[in-house]
Amino acid sequence: MQEGIDIWLFLAGLGIFMFGMLLLEESIRNLAGRSFKKLISRYTRGRWRALATGTVTTAILQSSSAVSLMILAFVGAGIMPMSNAIGVIIGSNLGTTVTSWLVATVGFKISIEALALPFLGIGGLGLIFFGSNSKATNFSKLLVGFGFLFMGLDYMKNSMEAFAANLDPALFVGYGVVVFFLAGFVITGLVQSSSASMAIILSIVYSGLIDYDKASAMVIGTNLGTTITVLLGAIRASTAKKRVAFSHFLFNFITALVALVLLKPLVILVFDVWDFSGDPVIGLAAFHTCFNVLGVLMFIPFTKRFADLVIYFFPEKKETHSRYISKVTQPVPEAALAALNQEVRFMLKITIYFQLKIFGQKVSSGLLPGYRGRYNIDDIKPLSHEKRFHRINILLNEILLFSAGIQQEQLTIEESGRLQALLNASRSAFHASRMIFERLPEIMDLQESDDPGTGELLKLLKDRVADSHKFIVENLEKGISDLTSWGQITRTMALKEKQFLEAYTAWIRKPSQDSAKALSLLALSRSLDLALSQMKDAGFILATEGELLPEIANHHDKATLS
Repeated sequence: MQEGIDIWLFLAGLGIFMFGMLLLEESIRNLAGRSFKKLISRYTRGRWRALATGTVTTAILQSSSAVSLMILAFVGAGIMPMSNAIGVIIGSNLGTTVTSWLVATVGFKISIEALALPFLGIGGLGLIFFGSNSKATNFSKLLVGFGFLFMGLDYMKNSMEAFAANLDPALFVGYGVVVFFLAGFVITGLVQSSSASMAIILSIVYSGLIDYDKASAMVIGTNLGTTITVLLGAIRASTAKKRVAFSHFLFNFITALVALVLLKPLVILVFDVWDFSGDPVIGLAAFHTCFNVLGVLMFIPFTKRFADLVIYFFPEKKETHSRYISKVTQPVPEAALAALNQEVRFMLKITIYFQLKIFGQKVSSGLLPGYRGRYNIDDIKPLSHEKRFHRINILLNEILLFSAGIQQEQLTIEESGRLQALLNASRSAFHASRMIFERLPEIMDLQESDDPGTGELLKLLKDRVADSHKFIVENLEKGISDLTSWGQITRTMALKEKQFLEAYTAWIRKPSQDSAKALSLLALSRSLDLALSQMKDAGFILATEGELLPEIANHHDKATLS
């Protein structure tokens, strides 16, 4: 009776595999210093060098899937261009034919999945012992990523191998070569290893159950089946990674079609002309190499055009976060400036939300009226602090680009002043967020402290942020443009800072205080003063539309309100 598929083992393998891909790409991105990028670039620059790198690496690792997944991670991390990646992928197809020769000649296959435990062991211990050492920690994460990658592949393969091993080839006898091609594709897709599939096919041929034509068709199917692993690795991935996965599939698919069309001549060439009919196992290994060389010769001259074709099918999706300027054409300055004013107001609100979230503040409608539900994407899907800051950065770039278009029009002196003021408000809001974001590791460390004194001081800083932002939002919502009213925030901030310094001085005099935390608190307080001053200037510019404060328009880096 045919054994079934262990679905839970397969799903566990898929989950571990995809988590390994996530760790691998993240660690590569963090480790991708200049020397690492130069190394990758050096050995993949040019079509022939990329081809050789893919061939040799796959021959050593005995897994085209593993090499393709590494390329997926390199491209996803932004350290390998698409054309170089395609060259390596083409080479990996040629390198995987070495497995066929090993199985055919010595009946031995190197199992890269066996590396999972050493990778996990060394990498896991590294994560524990290296702690905050960024480079060593990321290298350990790289090892763990590889370990999970291989473990996941191994689980998926094991969940299917009983099913595949007991698949009776005699069931297909009497069918055409296309059925055997599909059988090779399915078997490889199930066991997640072209090497294992080749071993199965070579065993079937050795037993004499099928002829050369049908066995050769199965070999072609295995070549296409290897793409399933890479396609799995590109699920919910970036555009760059989808391009790599699609190029891998397209290359193997076209090569497979050509090999099927030329199946009869190729079989005659290998088994009759080269006279491997007496040793069909070696003959199949030669056939595997033969049609892969044919695929390489077809594609390698057109690597750049192939890359362009893939990019055409998977264009880069432009990430946009503007709410107002994207809906307005620029030729009418007045309308464009009105939209820009609304956009910078929106930017100020998301920067306030970002800063409050960093300090662990609960954002209520009273603290930030009209924001939650209307603008906040966190209502749909919670974001990390890094992603929130990334969105602010993108929005600033969109505002600057839109403003450049306005500047091409004929502007009055008043319109030019308003434009410059709005630009300065957006820059001030961004710089304020960047100052706080750069302190994120220290803030997280302080929030995790179990020292009561540290907690009290941090609360004073949190209150300063909340009170200042509440004042800014209230004045902005009410349309208050009085200079004296806005200057009140400066006096309030000074009072809050004085309260903090008094509490800080009393705390620091106590014995056995952590000097590192003491320095962090003092530096954080200074950064907050600068950041909140920038936010205050941005709010005042928006409230007055830049008409009452030309000095801020010309000197936005100065805290001119007092």
